[in-house]
Amino acid sequence: MMKTIETTEDLNSNSVLEQSVMTPVVLFKHSSTCPISARAYSKISKGIEDGSLKADVYMLIVQRSRELSNYIEEKFGIQHESPQVIAVYNKEAVWNASHNSIDVEAINETLKNLPLHV
Repeated sequence: MMKTIETTEDLNSNSVLEQSVMTPVVLFKHSSTCPISARAYSKISKGIEDGSLKADVYMLIVQRSRELSNYIEEKFGIQHESPQVIAVYNKEAVWNASHNSIDVEAINETLKNLPLHV
């Protein structure tokens, strides 16, 4: 299941970043009005449903969560795009992709190459 976050407090106080210390998480910036974002949403959702996406995904809808989107851009130093996925591990962005480059296999490839804590 894709979890929704809407505020900077959701990112910081709901243990999303704390979770990333032990297990990578994926932030998904989604635009509710963009057809490219709709396709990315479908890819991510399918990966979650069939179990092929090997990370927890936290989605923010940029039209509703502009402050959070800006915070993520500033915190991780990654220019805002929409749609965009950012893999976070140990509270740091380790990979990102946007638009048609969003792909479950690419996300998983990145995640499997991380030096995970045991």
